[in-house]
Formats: sequence, structure tokens, C-alpha cells
Amino acid sequence: MKETPWDTYACFDFFQTSAHIPDWIYSGENNRKKNEFKEEHIELKICSHIATGFKHFQVKNPSYKSVKKTLYRSGFSKQFSDRFQRPELFLYLDGEANEKFGEKITVLEIARKIFDFRKKYFDENS
Repeated sequence: MKETPWDTYACFDFFQTSAHIPDWIYSGENNRKKNEFKEEHIELKICSHIATGFKHFQVKNPSYKSVKKTLYRSGFSKQFSDRFQRPELFLYLDGEANEKFGEKITVLEIARKIFDFRKKYFDENS
């Protein structure tokens, strides 16, 4: 994802995998604990929203409140050299996610925040 943050397959893999962090932490436990943990951490709510959205080809699911919309920006006009063609994927955040991270964030930026959250959590609890 670092090298090609516009790669939707890499994004899907990242968010789908990260959405399962509560399953790894509470392996074998009931779903209530997993859901409570997810509700405590906005990073995991965003992961669930994106993962479920990708799976159903839409981010507008009334049960999720983190992501308002997505945007794919293809880069500069074709008049410019290929080295200026840097496509990006953006998330427009809503609610608690907007309060914590702002209204608009690149997929790579939010992925870094989720990765840092995961690393910090496992480092502190291992």
C-alpha cells in the first residue's frame, strides 16, 4: 500500500484484515467483547466501515457512521509527464472519525494511523 496507495486491491486487503483485529485479541470470546472493543476505538470502526463497504461495493450503510464518502483522484492532466501522475484515494470522514482525524484523509494516512494503533496496542498488551 505504501508504494501504490491507489491500488484498491491492496486497500481492500489492508482494511479487511485490520477489521479483524478484535477477533485476534478476543479469539474464542463472545461477540459482545469484540464489538465493545471495536466501539472503543474509532480506527477499528473505520476499518469495519471500509471493509464492509468494499464487500458490498458501497460505503453508504446506515449502520456505519465513520465514512461519508470516498474519492479517487486520478492525478494530473495527461498533458503532464507520467511522473506527475500520482493517483490518490481519499476518505471523507463523519462523526467521531471526523472529530479525531478531520473531514478528509488519504487512505494511506488512515492506514498509517490504524497500523500505529495496532502496533501500540499489541506492544502494550503482549
